[in-house]
Amino acid sequence: MSMISRMPAPSARAVAYRRMWALFWLDRLRAVFARWEVWLSPLLLLLLPILLFRQGLGSGTPPFGGDVLRLNYPLLAFIQRQLAHGQLPLWNNYTAGGYPLAPFSALIFYPPFWLIRVLSVSDLITLLDITHFAIAGLGAYLLAGVTGASRSGRTVGALGFVLSGCMIGHLYAGHLFELGVVAWMPWVFYALHRLFVSLSLRAALALGLVGGLQVLANGIGFQVFTLYPVAALVAIGLIDQWRHAGRDRLRLPALVLLALPGSAMRSQRLSRVRQTS
Repeated sequence: MSMISRMPAPSARAVAYRRMWALFWLDRLRAVFARWEVWLSPLLLLLLPILLFRQGLGSGTPPFGGDVLRLNYPLLAFIQRQLAHGQLPLWNNYTAGGYPLAPFSALIFYPPFWLIRVLSVSDLITLLDITHFAIAGLGAYLLAGVTGASRSGRTVGALGFVLSGCMIGHLYAGHLFELGVVAWMPWVFYALHRLFVSLSLRAALALGLVGGLQVLANGIGFQVFTLYPVAALVAIGLIDQWRHAGRDRLRLPALVLLALPGSAMRSQRLSRVRQTS
């Protein structure tokens, strides 16, 4: 007889004990997965841009198109040099006899741009692309939830937006700053939806914050693609709320919505006047 046949069979108690422990750890794994399942899609949307653009970090070869070579790289190198000398990047003396840098002067207030002091220009361009693609994916994921889509549906929608012709086309053309405007669009629409749901000052300030980040990313020249749909949604929402809630309840959100775009446009115009004076 073989050695295997001579081994005693496990008792019923041992089998039950092992099965109990297997079920226990299976339940624990299920609980951990259920707890972290909600973060899997956002994690994917954060890691995907890193996987796409990781070769540009530390290699001196960022993702580039026509505008990166002709505009963005020289502009960022100039801003980096001005900041290194303790000067604000308000005027470019080296091109066309000198011209104001608005709206690009506002980039120094744009949070993803703050690493310009410690990164090379090439790495900064790559990091901006990674950041904007991640922001776009997370914003589209949140916005898709407004429709009641499932987690998988929101993930597919977010991936479709991140890998859409709009995003890839701007990347291929080297539209580094325009990508920032596009990336914040889903956040603007999501914040607008939250404002109509809650009608609170906090929601209005959140809308102003993401709208302000759009302005910092590339000024107001590219804002038309956000302002038109926002204006239409605001008009529809105000009419609907006016019919069902009354005018007193709408006064604060309406004033905030009307004041924020005007303040942003006035501040942008003021900055141009100061630079040209």
